[in-house]
Amino acid sequence: MSNYNTSAIIESSLENVNSLRDHLEKISTLRQNIQSTLEEVRQVPEHFDKLGIKLSQTSDDFIFKNYELLKEQIIFFQEKIIDLNNRIAQIDEIDFRKRFENANEDFYSTLNINVTEKIDLFNTTRTEFEESHSEFLNTISLNVKDKVGLFDTTRLKLEESHADFLNKVDINVEQKINLFDSARLRFEQSYADFINKIDHTIAEKIKQFEETNANLVRVHESLRSEVERLQKINLEEHFNKHDKRLSDIFGGINNVNSSLLNISNQTMLFQEKLSGVDLKLQSMENRLTEQERNFLAELKILKDNHSLALKKQNSNFTILAVLMTIAILVTAAMKFI
Repeated sequence: MSNYNTSAIIESSLENVNSLRDHLEKISTLRQNIQSTLEEVRQVPEHFDKLGIKLSQTSDDFIFKNYELLKEQIIFFQEKIIDLNNRIAQIDEIDFRKRFENANEDFYSTLNINVTEKIDLFNTTRTEFEESHSEFLNTISLNVKDKVGLFDTTRLKLEESHADFLNKVDINVEQKINLFDSARLRFEQSYADFINKIDHTIAEKIKQFEETNANLVRVHESLRSEVERLQKINLEEHFNKHDKRLSDIFGGINNVNSSLLNISNQTMLFQEKLSGVDLKLQSMENRLTEQERNFLAELKILKDNHSLALKKQNSNFTILAVLMTIAILVTAAMKFI
């Protein structure tokens, strides 16, 4: 029974020690978490400052890049508009009618020169032909007449073709001028539509840019107010309070650790004492067992001695009874005598 109670006490003591060890580990983990939390809290203002700087840089870069891009696009469109205006001015300065009239005059002059040359050549040829005609007429008068008739018809056809060509040239020039006027009107309409679309697109882009800028300004203002609010917080005072509380907690933890160490030492001493008690109880049990064995042996001896004594006492009582009987008989006999 004593062994069972001792083992139960030892087991409960070990459970208490393990539980205290677990609590100490949890307290150590909590302390590490508190330290890491304090480090993160100390880094919060720096983090917000960095975020504010990055946001400001991003906002400035966005505004600057969009402004530069918009400026480049506006310059590009202005250059295109100037180029188109210059080309339109150049086209307006060109007098196609004079150019075609000059071309017609050049054509006529060239044609007249060519015709004059051909006529001169023809006249010389005709002169030569007339010179040889008289000689040749006698032999092939009929053939020559036919050739002359064919030549006359050919000349008439050439004159008619020349007149048709001049009429066609005038008609083509008028058609080209009309086509050019219609193309210029279409170009002016397309240019006006392009300018309107560009103005509308630029207005939409400027509106979107202004909305984005307003949103960024609002975000920047909210972040600035948040940073100012965080700057107004006296983190050092809060940290000092937390440090004081943590120092108190750590002092309590150290006291608990020292108490647990004392308890552990006392438990070890108690375990050692219990081990000594177990040894003493074991030795006492052994001695009691030995004494019990000796007592039983002595009791057996006493029993044996008592049996012998009883036997002796019985024999003595028998002898005494016999003697008393003999005495009574002798006394009775003596009385009768």
